Parts: sequence; structure tokens; C-alpha cells
Amino acid sequence: MLGVLDQLMKSAGYETELANSGVDALERAHTDTPDLILLDWMMPGMDGLQVLAHLRAAPMTAKTPVVVISAKGPEEGNKAIRAGATAYWPKGSVDAEELIRIADVVTSNRVHGKILRADIPGKQRP
Repeated sequence: MLGVLDQLMKSAGYETELANSGVDALERAHTDTPDLILLDWMMPGMDGLQVLAHLRAAPMTAKTPVVVISAKGPEEGNKAIRAGATAYWPKGSVDAEELIRIADVVTSNRVHGKILRADIPGKQRP
């Protein structure tokens, strides 16, 4: 799913970065200063909510928009929003055009144009 979103964002002109784990996502977010983070809930080593907590605690990424994307249900979506996610989208319901519109709005006020995609490359999620 996130692989499809990665290609979609690239085709819309965005530069994307891939993180292979939660720890990698944090390192890249603090090094590459993305304008938007697409964050999978399920990752090795550290789950998406743990990554989100670290992102919100760090001054450099505290205000970076984070979209949590997962196969988990509505209650988990509420947890993500309460934890500081900008948005939560269940896998399978992500509207490609809506994602590009949000990215356009978010990045119109920022200079980097980078999106960090945190998931496991090549691994299909249910």
C-alpha cells in the first residue's frame, strides 16, 4: 500500500524518502527535515505510535504533519489522533487525490518538499 503511495507522490513531483524501521524513520526525520510524514502503524523495532511520540517530543519535528496509515480500525485511528497524528487513514480507504491535495497544502508553506515514508520496503501488509 505505501509503495503505491510512494509512487503516487513521486509522480506528483514530490521527493520521497523510505525508512525501513521506526528507528530509521526517526533518524531520517531529524536529518532530512521532511514536510510531511506518511507513517505506517506496524514497523519493526518501534511501532508508528512510538515513532509519533518521539517525533512530537523533538522540537525539530514537533509540528511536522504526520499521516498514520494502517489496517487497524477506527479506535486505533482515534489513538493516533490523540497521540498527535495530523490524520489517520485506514489502508484501503486512502484516496490518492486527497493525499496529493493534503501534501500540496502542507508543502506550499514549507521549503523542502520532502516526504518521509516509514514502512518496510517490499512487504505487503494485510
